[in-house]
Amino acid sequence: GNPSADNPCLGNGDVQLGYVSGPYIGLGFSVFLIFLIVEIFGSPFMRNTMVIWGLLGGYAISAMATYEGDRFVTADRIKSSSAFTFL
Repeated sequence: GNPSADNPCLGNGDVQLGYVSGPYIGLGFSVFLIFLIVEIFGSPFMRNTMVIWGLLGGYAISAMATYEGDRFVTADRIKSSSAFTFL
């Protein structure tokens, strides 16, 4: 069988898919596409901070995307946390 189907990625929102599933590959490709766009059209400052732009863009895309009605990004952990935590 598919080893990735037996090991779902549980650290993200409501979606529980295997590590090499199509939606995750698509989100990764969108980050790479943002890298290319910034590298080709960006200013020198934007090119130096290309990884930050790519990750922020990928996060924004995954925050808007759903898979079968489930969201990739949820704010449940943020809403349930206390305002300040001191270690």
